[in-house]
Amino acid sequence: MRKQSLFRSWLQRTKIYIIVVFFAFWQFIVPIPTANADFSSPAFACDGSFFQLRTPAAGNTLLNRLTFDDAGVLTEDVIATLSPAITAANGLGYNPTDGYLYAFITTSNGGADWHLFRIDNAGNTTDVGLVNNLATLGKKIIAGATFREDGQMYAVLRDNTTDQETVLATIDVSTMTATGVNMTQAIPQGDLAIDPTSGVLYSVASANDLPIYTIDPISGVVTTIGNTSFAAGSAYFDTAGNLYAGTSTKMYAVNKITGVFNQIGSGGTAGVNDGASCAFSPR
Repeated sequence: MRKQSLFRSWLQRTKIYIIVVFFAFWQFIVPIPTANADFSSPAFACDGSFFQLRTPAAGNTLLNRLTFDDAGVLTEDVIATLSPAITAANGLGYNPTDGYLYAFITTSNGGADWHLFRIDNAGNTTDVGLVNNLATLGKKIIAGATFREDGQMYAVLRDNTTDQETVLATIDVSTMTATGVNMTQAIPQGDLAIDPTSGVLYSVASANDLPIYTIDPISGVVTTIGNTSFAAGSAYFDTAGNLYAGTSTKMYAVNKITGVFNQIGSGGTAGVNDGASCAFSPR
């Protein structure tokens, strides 16, 4: 009996030794991913930068980065010309779940089919595909878009006949499907941004002397705030919940409660511009 007991004890120790050796050897064959693993992804850092697509009156679309220094001075730098070359892009948004920019880029038929493109930090664009269900919503153009924290995309769709935005679409980028809610008021939108402190959507107008609009993302209820004297093409929020708006040549800080605005910077001219920011804290 004692021999059997000693044998069982030896056999148990041998099994443990074999398992330990095998696991150590297996780590060299199949490395175990870690949270800090470098996958060489050319995504954007969520570092407080604003991003803007600028399409000159004649030329291809440029991707710019806008940053504030410690004194609050705004600096604009060209990151890249979109590649392949793009002559019309809109609905720019920063996806906080993967760090890429996304935008809708019109196709050669004048915009009847809008494809969603992913943009990396070198300006390279990848056609993610056509978003299903957008056509069934009966609209054509997307002037503004933004992402909420979980990676769902919001886009406001323009009516073909009135040339104003009337439907708020929620787009699941993972399945490329969209659902829509009718807004309670048609708006002449220039761009869309989400307040990270409340989840409320803010729309800046594409014409002079019009209000800032807020949109409830669930109900589609639209409210108005103040009046602006500029036609905006870009809207941004920072992580503190401060609202900014940009035209083809200027940048403004906007009070999201009163609509009062102040110019804080200038930039190069553009025929079309659209903006995005990482409004949520880095993951």
